[in-house]
Amino acid sequence: LSVLAGISGPGSVAKEAQIWVHELRGFGLPQGWHHQLKNEPALALRYQRFWLYRFGPRYKFNLDIIPDVGFSAGNPLTAAQVGGTVRLGWNIPDDFGVQYGDALSLVSGGPSPTRKSHWGIYAYAGASGRAVAYNTFIDGNMFRSSPGISHEPFVADLRIGVVATSKYLEAGFSMINRTEEYRAQTERDAYGSMYIR
Repeated sequence: LSVLAGISGPGSVAKEAQIWVHELRGFGLPQGWHHQLKNEPALALRYQRFWLYRFGPRYKFNLDIIPDVGFSAGNPLTAAQVGGTVRLGWNIPDDFGVQYGDALSLVSGGPSPTRKSHWGIYAYAGASGRAVAYNTFIDGNMFRSSPGISHEPFVADLRIGVVATSKYLEAGFSMINRTEEYRAQTERDAYGSMYIR
């Protein structure tokens, strides 16, 4: 259970952050910031529950199944979600798997303090479905007039990836494919991410 608090609009400094990254990386400057959301407080109550089912010896080759359910109630996002992840590998840590950027709630991650082995590797695949009632980043500001379009009421994610762990370090690569999030969208979004922690 968590509370998300922040701000949308120019006060979030997102425009300046994106321009800085584009200049740093030598990309073309982003366009369209004159259509940005208006300043508005962002507040949401979020809940996500995971269950971990392990099949196989604890510190050897094994299989994990991790179902989850959750919801977000607030002006950034109001939605309910159900999903799950399957992990297969060697010395899988005692955690709830890879956390992705827009998860409803973040759980503690990193190497498990109960692990006896100093290394492990696993591959995973996951899917989730989300019923969306409101998304400020698509629908526009909740309390002020702003640009917006109609969101899709149901959105699904498919995730695959690989993670390597050691006693003090974890590194992973993920690919995420998401169905259309708004009515005029012509194709799905697909993106990858890498992390070291």
